[in-house]
Amino acid sequence: MPDHEKLVIMVTHGPEDPELATIPFVMAGAAVASDVEVVMGFQGDGCRLVQKGVADSVTAPEFAPLSGLLDSVREFGGRLHRGRARRGRGDLRRGALRRRGDVRHQHPRLLGGDP
Repeated sequence: MPDHEKLVIMVTHGPEDPELATIPFVMAGAAVASDVEVVMGFQGDGCRLVQKGVADSVTAPEFAPLSGLLDSVREFGGRLHRGRARRGRGDLRRGALRRRGDVRHQHPRLLGGDP
């Protein structure tokens, strides 16, 4: 049995659905604040949330702005991994990511140790 807990959260909703896009970050923030290791995986439209400037414009009623939640998750050690976006859903080249080094491309050992 591992000596620490790990939570993997998949983010599949993008900025078009702010509430469903924000909820995974709220869950991740609560988990990292409780000393749970968090890995967030981004697939489909969810990949857009880690593009430069996108999270800054996503807000859902009764939740903190997504950009602040994302920064908190990162600050407390949450790891972010992105898969592939749907075709035609924005530029996801490395230079288009929110901050260099913030997000890793999806790795086959996502649930294991450091890639």
